Amino acid sequence: MALHADGKIVAVGRRLNLITGAHFGLARYEGAPKLCLRNSARGDVVQFNTSTGAYTFVRCSDGLTLSGGGTVRTSSGVVAIISDSQTQRRLSIGYYPNQLTARLVINLTVSQGVSQTIIINGAVSTDGSCACTH
Repeated sequence: MALHADGKIVAVGRRLNLITGAHFGLARYEGAPKLCLRNSARGDVVQFNTSTGAYTFVRCSDGLTLSGGGTVRTSSGVVAIISDSQTQRRLSIGYYPNQLTARLVINLTVSQGVSQTIIINGAVSTDGSCACTH
């Protein structure tokens, strides 16, 4: 499995049949699923799309919601990075599709000279459910 330069997932495989021989298969997944990364301790969630760069982060304890669209890049075909810089925040999501894990880092400027950093590391779910559970 690999992440193509345009953000699409490509999978290759083969199956051996003792009667008909080996069969080769190639699949390219055209639609990127909405991926969800969850902080299991706090319940915070971020849903993101590795094709479009769209993301929504929700801090479940107080309902803080950040949405936007970032730039999508790939590095060596295995990591999708979504980055978004705005006046009061910088966001970066690194997604490792072969491991189905991701890392989110948000740097928020709360007020002049006061900042906050939010980090989430963990497994990514692809089932589309990305809501606060606490």
